[in-house]
Amino acid sequence: CIASAVMPNMPLAIRRRLPAAMRTSWTDDMSVRGHSPSTTPVGLGGFEVAFGLPFARADVWSELTKVQNPLGSNPYAEFELYGEGRRKLEKGERVRQGMKRVVFFKEASDAGQIISELTDLFERDTSSFMKWRQTLSSKGGLQLLGLGDRKPEFSFGLMDGTPEGTAGCTLFLTYDFYSVSFNRGSFGSGNFFYEGARAAEYVRSVLEPNIREAFEDDMLLRGYKKLE
Repeated sequence: CIASAVMPNMPLAIRRRLPAAMRTSWTDDMSVRGHSPSTTPVGLGGFEVAFGLPFARADVWSELTKVQNPLGSNPYAEFELYGEGRRKLEKGERVRQGMKRVVFFKEASDAGQIISELTDLFERDTSSFMKWRQTLSSKGGLQLLGLGDRKPEFSFGLMDGTPEGTAGCTLFLTYDFYSVSFNRGSFGSGNFFYEGARAAEYVRSVLEPNIREAFEDDMLLRGYKKLE
């Protein structure tokens, strides 16, 4: 169980007497960080970003789990999702664990596709979590890569409440990857390939400065109002 993993040297009888609220809080925190009986981070490296959003967790989760144009996605990309038996999901459906997703990038600078599998998906009383494992990438531009047989993973975790104590929820974004490449192809110079800590540092420097505003603006464009 989660408590056993977090406190391996604490006697079971004491662990069981922990206040229920404390155990629930720790379980939820571990869940949004990618730990549960059904999910273990691939451990390639990467980084985590966490920030508050002034919207209800249920609304943010609803937008993250859309089949088409999920929250935070590239507005110029096209999505195809497939369930059991390669059945293509329709626009109004929600993502399901085990499904496959193909994202097509149409812009010339990063044309190609990424194929991913939804390996984990769950909702609890105060938290939500899902994780995608990238199985193939043939796009141009920026690519996050794994190492050997270990594929890069990307997860969303949500918890009620914000770090500032205001109304809304906290979004945890975890990028688990080993290297990053950038290929401009015939559109200019500046190709590069970074590994390990340098790769994580570079991608974080690109994403982190504006990522909170990007998600907040996307929610507003979808018609949601900020919580007071």
